[in-house]
Amino acid sequence: MSKTNVTQNYNSFGVVNDPNSLTDSLRAPPSVSDDPNDSGSDLEEDDLKSALGKRRRDGKSALPQPLTSIQRLYISRLVEKYGADFQRMMMDIKLNPMQHSVATLEKLCMSYYIYKNKNPLIVGR
Repeated sequence: MSKTNVTQNYNSFGVVNDPNSLTDSLRAPPSVSDDPNDSGSDLEEDDLKSALGKRRRDGKSALPQPLTSIQRLYISRLVEKYGADFQRMMMDIKLNPMQHSVATLEKLCMSYYIYKNKNPLIVGR
């Protein structure tokens, strides 16, 4: 019976004994650009570019999606109470049960105001 060390056993099975020695050769490729001005490929459709947050061919960005009836209900109550004070909206755990961030509340309120006249809940009042 021949005596071999651990390194020789690893090598005979094709396993590396020090995985950290491979880190230089296995560097990750550079990440995709997060540049908001990146318009992406010309082959991408405008709908896909809008969904990915890239600039469309016509230079415009897509309108936000309309709110659901539940979202309209919660946002309308927050807007009624706090107006445009998104910080206070965020802190209200009763009217903001989902605990949306300030940025999310801004987007939801923007969508609320864009589609305000088209919301069946508000028109019925």
